[in-house]
Amino acid sequence: MLSTGFTYIRKSINGLSIIVSDVLSLEPLSQAWFIFCNKQRDKLKNLFWDTNGFCLYYRDSYTGP
Repeated sequence: MLSTGFTYIRKSINGLSIIVSDVLSLEPLSQAWFIFCNKQRDKLKNLFWDTNGFCLYYRDSYTGP
């Protein structure tokens, strides 16, 4: 599931799972991957439930000088 719009990318697992349940009205413990991006669209966070806990992947497309 891709969250449309932008998300404050400094949110942790708790903050992102609250967005999934309250804003998107979906179950965070489902088998879906929830993808969030920041306003500039250069950072991504993927949240998903594994068998015994959440996994959070972070991707920053910063290329550096």
